[in-house]
Amino acid sequence: MKTTTFANRHIGIGEEELPLMLKKIGVSSLDELIEKTIPANILLKEPLKLAWKKGVVTALKRYLK
Repeated sequence: MKTTTFANRHIGIGEEELPLMLKKIGVSSLDELIEKTIPANILLKEPLKLAWKKGVVTALKRYLK
């Protein structure tokens, strides 16, 4: 990944780069990475119920009312 542009530095890696990143840091999945880096006492046990999961447009309409 080229890191000379703002977007590339802040958006993160692509799907194709994920396996290499995980291998380099010694974990097998993003879930394992999160479990190893986030203290258990602040780690959520279930996903947040966010409006944007229904779509960005739906969420924006809801929040702009």
